[in-house]
Amino acid sequence: MITLDLPHARRLAFICVRAQLLVTVLAAVVSWGVAGPRGAYSALLGGGASTLASLVMALLAFGRLSGSSAERMLLAFYLGEIAYHQGDFTNAITAYSAVLDKFPGNPKAAAAQLRKGLALIQTNKKDAGIRELRQLIQRHPQTPEATQELEAHAADEFAYLVGRGERHGGAVRGL
Repeated sequence: MITLDLPHARRLAFICVRAQLLVTVLAAVVSWGVAGPRGAYSALLGGGASTLASLVMALLAFGRLSGSSAERMLLAFYLGEIAYHQGDFTNAITAYSAVLDKFPGNPKAAAAQLRKGLALIQTNKKDAGIRELRQLIQRHPQTPEATQELEAHAADEFAYLVGRGERHGGAVRGL
């Protein structure tokens, strides 16, 4: 279960960046011994680029670059994504709700609404999930998320009509 403990997440993010830097240096040392200076250079270059990207993301989310509403929105969205993919649908709903409540005009709002609807369905709140997905289609009809939901529903209806399946709705039954 993921909790939204930001000080702990901040510490963990910077520990991960330090560990990644240590692994990069160790890989360069081993590469020097196995493949010579070119191998070490390659390991430092690849690992360094990856470490730098991780550091920038950590700074955006938790460090000196954090604080703007865009970074707070991304943090809430990706905490929702992590929870969703770990099957922690209750925390995912909480995180996605924060995105939708505080940042309704953000481009990630459609994805947050789709995932929130699917997470509600996963927690046996099917009516609320269907309402959320209908709102997604009404609010953001041209987004890939709305298109994905409509296509899943259309494929399900087609299979039902030709007698090759039951209604599953992708996510939405009776949309």
